[in-house]
Amino acid sequence: MITDPLTHWTHFWYEKAVAYLPANPMTQIQGAIFWNLVQRIFYNPIRLASELSISQLNAFIAAAVEKLTFDSLTEMTNNAVLSNEARRFQIIKSILQEYSDVIIGPDQWLSKKVLGTEFYNHLADPKKVKDMNNRQKQFKQYKKTGPLDLLALVRNFRTHYDQQPPYLRKTIFYHENLDHMAAVQDYYAFFDKKFPGFFSFVYEAASFAKSSALGEFYIAPFEDDILDFNICYRSFNLLFKKYFNHDLNYERFSRLFELKMTKYDRSEISVTQSWIKRTEDEFAEKEKLPKVKPARKMSESSKERCSPPIRKQRKHSPNSSF
Repeated sequence: MITDPLTHWTHFWYEKAVAYLPANPMTQIQGAIFWNLVQRIFYNPIRLASELSISQLNAFIAAAVEKLTFDSLTEMTNNAVLSNEARRFQIIKSILQEYSDVIIGPDQWLSKKVLGTEFYNHLADPKKVKDMNNRQKQFKQYKKTGPLDLLALVRNFRTHYDQQPPYLRKTIFYHENLDHMAAVQDYYAFFDKKFPGFFSFVYEAASFAKSSALGEFYIAPFEDDILDFNICYRSFNLLFKKYFNHDLNYERFSRLFELKMTKYDRSEISVTQSWIKRTEDEFAEKEKLPKVKPARKMSESSKERCSPPIRKQRKHSPNSSF
């Protein structure tokens, strides 16, 4: 059994690797165009699959972040109608945000408790530094605690890893750079350990969008349509049970959406401008990082009141003995 944290990716690429094997390897391998690749597939397909899975996870996260952070509200303002794919992504996005306490855990991911003081401070209140050309550089500041922001962090930090403070790279991720597969695997394993099941959950949830842009990451497309409310509930309920051992409360799930009846008497999720605006406003407020009140400056009069009294020293005569 494969224990790699990126289990889905490893299995996915293992299937592809096996598909490359010729019917008669001993006679056909010599003539293979990708000799080295085929040889590795033949002798150690699991290892090759694991290596490929890491690079593919990085590509998937980049594509998924782009789709899940798509500005549907602006699109509807300009074009009035969203594509079915965009509507499905909006549904997936709202479920991720609504159930962030289940997906990420009861403690907010952007916190000292979860990430540690140094990593948290760098993300929530980054210091300005100077680059090699003595120009001031400002790191991205994270202000929200939702799953989409966590996914964006994983992508952004990986993309700009070499520019991050050396003490973070060495003390938290234990690698100065991500130039080799073991380092990249350790990078993703850090987040996988902090948030068990997160990557796998997002991977399976994104398949419900039936997106052509993400099609290369799946062996078979998702057959049903989550625009149908009951299908959506059943599909996500199975997913939450699988990764978080959590049963979705039907009432809470249904309150998340606006529904309309189709001519076939089925409940369909209605993705309207008003619904998108309402939910996004609610989640924006919910995911705000709590503000830490700065220490209040004391006035001069307050300082005087709080200062300990100055004791006057008694003067001694020259004839006094100590």
